[in-house]
Amino acid sequence: MDKRGRKPVLRTPQKIQLREFLLEDPAYRNLPWPDLRWYIPGFEIYGEEAIINALRAMGWKRRVRPRRIVLTERHKAARLTFAYEQLYLRPNPEDWERVLFSDETWATTSLMWKKWVTVHDSEDVEAFALIWKKPHGWIFWGSFAGAMKGPSFFWEKEYGGITAEKY
Repeated sequence: MDKRGRKPVLRTPQKIQLREFLLEDPAYRNLPWPDLRWYIPGFEIYGEEAIINALRAMGWKRRVRPRRIVLTERHKAARLTFAYEQLYLRPNPEDWERVLFSDETWATTSLMWKKWVTVHDSEDVEAFALIWKKPHGWIFWGSFAGAMKGPSFFWEKEYGGITAEKY
């Protein structure tokens, strides 16, 4: 392949193809812009700058993807209402000894630092906190009631993926 000279500029049909690729699957939004040319057939002839300039001209930007969903005032109010209802039903501390609390946590191999996502000017970057990414990892589920711990469970890798039936 001849590497001399200026690489071609993206024209309108290629820009449309680029936009459609990004809108096809939310996972494509996580791809670094310089790598897009290797995922879209026929784009390997374009340089990184041509792709980056075309995306910027169409209103696309790279933003840090939020780690979690923003807790709205409505959600906060609903949680507070639920807490007051439960306090009304169980006013004494000993009433809570018969309630089982449980939670789960993941230990993942997913990167812990900033993750970038491609977002259009017309989109809210907060919406991308909802994109589910399937990490490789392990799950720990635990519970307690009153002063007693357990039961708890550590989901080993050899158990395979967690499905509704297995859970």
